[in-house]
Amino acid sequence: LTSGDTYLVRLFMDDFSTAVNYSLCLTDNSPPTNDEWAQAIMLVQDASDWCESSTTGTFAGATNSQAVADCDGQLASANDDVWYQFIAATETPIIELEYLWGDYRLELFTADASTLLACAQGGVLTASGLSVGTIYLIRVFSASDQPLSAVEGQFSICVYGLPSFTISTQSNGSCLP
Repeated sequence: LTSGDTYLVRLFMDDFSTAVNYSLCLTDNSPPTNDEWAQAIMLVQDASDWCESSTTGTFAGATNSQAVADCDGQLASANDDVWYQFIAATETPIIELEYLWGDYRLELFTADASTLLACAQGGVLTASGLSVGTIYLIRVFSASDQPLSAVEGQFSICVYGLPSFTISTQSNGSCLP
């Protein structure tokens, strides 16, 4: 079907003895814009120790982009992954996923999706050893073998983390240049 075109639907009954109520529902199953890693949605890392701002997402209509790696001994199918990206503001950002239903996975990749850096089963992935100022990709998918409905596939995602500070024990109380 083409968006914007008009389509006619014919409904008929072969028994006219009683009236029948019916409903008709049309659904758009086109993939989300971030279905592939090259179209990953940019997230901004919150400079805090909790998720201040999150981005909503969905798996509805999503497809599989690449094979799933083993995450802590937990193999899963990924028939519905979506992608996000962020610029690391700290070496140890936290990626948090909130969802109502399902068994989700988070994977952290290099900017070209060629190297898996970390993975987590569930809603939180704490990264380590990232380079500040570098772009990283986040892959989110459901571990379910069955595609999720629009309601089941809803989630929110955020990236946050406080910058690390080194406090000198050599200070005599004066300001350092």
